[in-house]
Amino acid sequence: MDDADFNHSALTLENLETAFYQQGFAMFPDTDFAALGLTTLDITDLHSIGGTEQTHVTTLNSAIAGAGAETVQPCTYNFNFTTAAAMVATAGILENIGVSAYVIFYPRCRSVANTMPDILRQPLL
Repeated sequence: MDDADFNHSALTLENLETAFYQQGFAMFPDTDFAALGLTTLDITDLHSIGGTEQTHVTTLNSAIAGAGAETVQPCTYNFNFTTAAAMVATAGILENIGVSAYVIFYPRCRSVANTMPDILRQPLL
């Protein structure tokens, strides 16, 4: 897998995760998460994870454009969650998929991973 393949795959995943958090936070106020028993710190952390996903998108778009390649545009996603509880459960699944994808591709792209910005390498360290 070359740099472009890796970056495009990573961007596709990060676009999905970013859209997930944006849609969820637009649908559910913090009080819905608090009603689940999440603490203020838990809710802040959840928002922080969503912000980190957006940072990953921005960083990958910059890297891809800087290499002179076309970026991957986000798709239209329908996560079909109707409650904050479903969003939190799905977040756990998506985050595990995201980390697993990086762990699977890392050995195949060691040269890419070693030059990635630290913010993108954190799940791998």
